[in-house]
Amino acid sequence: MMGIRPAAPRVSVGIKVKPHRPTQALIERSEFFEMSRAALAVKLNEERANPFLSFEDRRPGLHDGAAIQDQIARTRTLSEVLEAQLGELILSSRERELARFFVYNLDERGYLDLCGRRLPDGSTGPDLTIPDLAKGAGITVAAARRVLGLVQRLDPPGAGARDLRECLYAQAQVLGLGELAIQIIVDHLPDVERDDLPAIARALGVDLADVTTAVGKLRQLDPEPGRAYGPAAEAALPDLFVARVGDSFAVSHKDDGAPRVTLRGLPPGSGASPRQRVQYERARQMVTFFEERRRRLVQLMEHIVDSQHEVFARGPEHGRPLGMREIAARMRLDESTISRLTSNKFVATSFGVVELKTFFKPGVPCADGQAITPERVKMRIRRLVDAEDKTSPLSDPQLHARLQAELGVLLTRRAITKYRRAAGIGAASERRRRIGVNA
Repeated sequence: MMGIRPAAPRVSVGIKVKPHRPTQALIERSEFFEMSRAALAVKLNEERANPFLSFEDRRPGLHDGAAIQDQIARTRTLSEVLEAQLGELILSSRERELARFFVYNLDERGYLDLCGRRLPDGSTGPDLTIPDLAKGAGITVAAARRVLGLVQRLDPPGAGARDLRECLYAQAQVLGLGELAIQIIVDHLPDVERDDLPAIARALGVDLADVTTAVGKLRQLDPEPGRAYGPAAEAALPDLFVARVGDSFAVSHKDDGAPRVTLRGLPPGSGASPRQRVQYERARQMVTFFEERRRRLVQLMEHIVDSQHEVFARGPEHGRPLGMREIAARMRLDESTISRLTSNKFVATSFGVVELKTFFKPGVPCADGQAITPERVKMRIRRLVDAEDKTSPLSDPQLHARLQAELGVLLTRRAITKYRRAAGIGAASERRRRIGVNA
């Protein structure tokens, strides 16, 4: 009888692969790509002691790091932040001019300042009203109020309000805090200030617990949204310009305000000290990273302009879905590199200074296999609401059905509610309510 031979022990034969560790040079290259323009200027300023680097300043007085920050890091005002968003609104030319008036007449709290202006004779003119502004703009009072409501629902919501009630009301609508919170803002703010929540519950015929929850949400709102836009606000310094040239658009790098760095002298000879060799290699890397960052940014913006041509030709509301992966494939770079290049980078355009990341828009899938931008969904919701029967406003299920029929969007009803709120539009029950607005 033949015995069964025991199986030979399994031997695992393979090649051990050590995990790839990025070199210090690769890490620093990534940091260069990610730096804002102001941070880059400060970084280069730290290298001025290197004898192998030559700096060509675009304007005098940039040898001090604090001076660089003071001269080239311009703070965005609340008005500029709001104006950059006006392109997303559906407005006539006259309505757009009135919207610009609103965003450039805010006080330090972010409230609309319609107080009378000082006249040449030293006296003070009468306070302005919405009917006055509507007449001056050549539009109806209802249209002027609609424009103001849209401005108040931009980011930050509540900016452009004329009083605390309007400020909180706009924020509650945008955040979707619900009917009870809206009702408390409209009719019971004095009770909230006195912390008399039982009085609110009795007046509205609701449970005290529900009032407590709603008021808790209201206390988290910002009563003065303009305060965040002070001296410490984020700087928006453009790296790039996009300008129309005939029927096309040209991209250029903004060179003023930051030093241009180049190599100085020849590589150290055989008699150079180790320190000189290190300094030269450091200088060579700095110049390489600086020029690559500059070149890649221009290339990136050219691809963005090519992909989002309608945005530059017709306005921000005409963008198409665009992912970083698509641009990364065109430039033959990693998606993470595109993310770094767009981080903290701004471009000056005909419609304002815009962060590069805003050109990358997620797509809303449609039944035909195509995709549209969330902005287009919000625009269509706005048009449907503007055209609705005001005595019988469209509910979210009705908006959902209309959007499916007209655009073929594959969205849930909950998603439609989200887009409606993002467009600054209240629920059907809120739109049905007639809430008095100060004239």
